[in-house]
Amino acid sequence: MANVPINNLPSVNDKHIAKSYQSDYVNPAAFVNNYSLAAMAGRDLANNIKNELQQKYDKISKTKIVELTNELDNYIGQALYDKDNGYFYKTGKNAMGQSDVIMQEYDNYAENLLKNSGLTSDYLLQAQNAVNAERNNVNTIVNRHDREQTTQWQNTVFSEKESNLLNKAILDRNDDNLLNQNLRQGILAIELHAQNQNWDDDTTQIKINDFISKYHENVLSSLLSDGSLRAKQYYEKNKKFISPEKQNTYLKYIHDEEINYSARATAETLIPKNQEEAYKYIDNIENIELRNAVENEYNRLLRHKDTIQKQNDLKISNEIMQKIYYAYDTGGDISSIMREVNISDMSLDQKEKIYKNLKAMQELEGVGNNWADYNILLDMATFNNEEFKNINPANYNLTKEQYNKITEMQRKAANNEYTPEIEMKKAIKGMYNSRFNIQGPEGLHSNEYQDEVVRFLSKVERMQGAAFDFKNTEQLQAIMKGFDYKDPNAVEKNIDETKELFARAKKHGEVYDLMAREYMMFKGENKREPSPAEIYEMAKRSYNTIENNWRERDMGKLNNAQGLYKNISSTTPKKGETKVLTYYADIRIPQISRELGIPMKVTSRYRQGDKGNHGKGRKCDVGMAALNNAQRQIVFERMLSEPGVASIGTSDPLLLKRYNNPKNPKIRDLREYDANYKKSHPNTTMNHVNHIDISFDTRYGGDLQGV
Repeated sequence: MANVPINNLPSVNDKHIAKSYQSDYVNPAAFVNNYSLAAMAGRDLANNIKNELQQKYDKISKTKIVELTNELDNYIGQALYDKDNGYFYKTGKNAMGQSDVIMQEYDNYAENLLKNSGLTSDYLLQAQNAVNAERNNVNTIVNRHDREQTTQWQNTVFSEKESNLLNKAILDRNDDNLLNQNLRQGILAIELHAQNQNWDDDTTQIKINDFISKYHENVLSSLLSDGSLRAKQYYEKNKKFISPEKQNTYLKYIHDEEINYSARATAETLIPKNQEEAYKYIDNIENIELRNAVENEYNRLLRHKDTIQKQNDLKISNEIMQKIYYAYDTGGDISSIMREVNISDMSLDQKEKIYKNLKAMQELEGVGNNWADYNILLDMATFNNEEFKNINPANYNLTKEQYNKITEMQRKAANNEYTPEIEMKKAIKGMYNSRFNIQGPEGLHSNEYQDEVVRFLSKVERMQGAAFDFKNTEQLQAIMKGFDYKDPNAVEKNIDETKELFARAKKHGEVYDLMAREYMMFKGENKREPSPAEIYEMAKRSYNTIENNWRERDMGKLNNAQGLYKNISSTTPKKGETKVLTYYADIRIPQISRELGIPMKVTSRYRQGDKGNHGKGRKCDVGMAALNNAQRQIVFERMLSEPGVASIGTSDPLLLKRYNNPKNPKIRDLREYDANYKKSHPNTTMNHVNHIDISFDTRYGGDLQGV
């Protein structure tokens, strides 16, 4: 092994301490600072990320809160404002006491929204605060609607109770016990209603006094309608309850009824006397009022006696004529029938007519060979149908066949058995082929003309009986030619003169009656159909008569309308209302109520949010529930005559039958509307029988609404 020489090597430090690296640009202080800066940068990055996440969360949470309130708004719109099921469209009994239910449903819905919102911490609290704020608003308006509809329902129930008791007062007018029971029920109902409405004692007493007054007035009015002397006794007993302004009216009615009662009793004692004695007695009555009443009653009883006698004469004479015809047919004994005439209950005048008729038959050696009498009756049936219906054919010399035909014609005339219009249309359909065109807005369109001719023919038949033989077209051809007549002197050769005049005149309604009478008069005098030129003259006379009469009426209406226009123009409209609505609701309708002596109450006028004329401020409702049938008709007719009234809507079948048959363009039949409304609102009490719906003409005062 080789030996390595040991030389003088440097010694090794056994402490192993490393020497530090030195640089002229790196030092310990700089290193530590860089490390610190790196740590700070990391922390800033983390903070930035955290801040971005927080901002994103904030934005999402705020949006969720808005979304939640949107859903809440949609729920409120559906629950409160939906036209089919919304709470605010429920009225009266349907809405009464439902506010707690609505709010509980609101709370449940809101709680569910919050639960599923995903919101936490402060944002959940913010959402809760938004829900609570909206709840306060909803709670306020829902409770207000509840209170209003509860009050309305209570008022409706009370009004119905009051109306029922007032009607019972009429039915029980002759039973004091029932009247007292009904009155106590009414007072008790008012006291209960007063507790519900929180009326003070003074208000309650006023309501009670008003009911008592109306109650006694209803009883009195019904007793006076009966002509009962009990009316005076009832008045004396209860007059302290009747309003002073009506006491004089009832006193006059009672006085008149006493006079009438005394007159009836006196007149009945005079009927058995001969008329000379009766009138002498009447002339000696010193009290002029009583004397006139006795005379009127006596004449009325005479007319009734005469009518009954005529009916009796007709019945007995018809039976005797049938026996006479049978005797002639079989060779029977006429003399025995004459003895029946002597002992019958017929009047002396009728007996004499039967004798005269039989004598004429015997002289002619047969029954009814005199055609003159038969033709007289046929002419009467054609030209004087009213008289024809009431004549006694036994007073005329007729064969059995003629007699039976005349009585059958009388029966049809009395029963209004005329040619159906559909048959008339079939008859003239093949006769009318020409088209005509009338210039200007006054004329009839071609497809309307046949209907106008049918109406004319129908009017003639109803005046004079079944006048036309629709199997024989000559008569109809003459009439059609008359209505197709063209005046050779007409400036416009394409204008059908007769039809144009007829069209103009018919706008005023009386033309059918006038033309029919002209036609009947002509045929009665001339015994023939009129020529086309003559029918034209009839149309011209009818038109001129109507035009003159209508011009006079128009002048009267114009004067009224001008005064109304001036009054409405100076009216300051209320908020949402046109001038004409404010004028009628506040001034004119109360004025009409005072003039008629009938309570007229405006129950609804401008409705904010309504899409119809209520919302446009040009319509109001007037209550009719508290009025009797006579009062309803008076009010309805009066409002129809008002120039400022554009139309009236009602579903009252009595008013529609009386005033809308034929149709009146100023009347709206709302029966179908009410039926459909009832289907969608089965528990509602709203209808257009208990009120009328009045639309006003905004040409009076304009259509601008008040602010």
